[in-house]
Amino acid sequence: MNFGELHLPTKAGMDDASLRWIDFSINQLLIVIAVLLTLLVILDFIRLWPMLQACMIRARGNISMEHSVRQARVRNHCAQICLLIFCIIASCYYFAGEEFLSQLDLGWRSLAIIGIMCGYLILRSLIYRLVSTAWPLPRADSETRTAVHTALYNYFLIAVCTMLLAIGIMSLLRVPYDARRLGLLIIIGFFWLLSLVRTGQILRGNCTGLGMFLYLCALEILPTTVLVAIALIL
Repeated sequence: MNFGELHLPTKAGMDDASLRWIDFSINQLLIVIAVLLTLLVILDFIRLWPMLQACMIRARGNISMEHSVRQARVRNHCAQICLLIFCIIASCYYFAGEEFLSQLDLGWRSLAIIGIMCGYLILRSLIYRLVSTAWPLPRADSETRTAVHTALYNYFLIAVCTMLLAIGIMSLLRVPYDARRLGLLIIIGFFWLLSLVRTGQILRGNCTGLGMFLYLCALEILPTTVLVAIALIL
């Protein structure tokens, strides 16, 4: 061994990648915007929290969320801000993999993730409109039909809050970067599955088992499959 040389790892670790991510001005600007927007709705979100807890316990909590137009509007605004926060986390922790859009720097990659997630929501909304027009739920009232589409927003809000809490705890405990990334992916996967189950429970009382399966495939599984496919291709 040559003690006159300084030996460094030839491949940057994920912790180094995280540090590089924050060095890009676009990412710094996105964090500032997310913090400011969060401060604007934090009180509304606190008031909304008991309703979100009800959604965790039973499927009907999602229908109750639609009883108040103002309450649903606040939920939608909070979900939009959480979408930005989620995209920031997804970019920082390489949810789509280190090779995702590797030709772009980490700042522009964050903007690309935001664009892809917005495209996912647009696709999901278009599919919902097509399906609900072609195969309406005859036994469901307007609030139930809306809840079928918006239940995902409720669990997404809780998922992002849980992810932020997990990031704080894991950072304090100095959990390795790869383990943090895996933990965050497990959290978002768990809440997506929970949303799928609760949406299925809402549908079960208003259509046949086959109809419930087809609705879930069209409204949730198909858009998510497209999203994952885009991440793998790019």
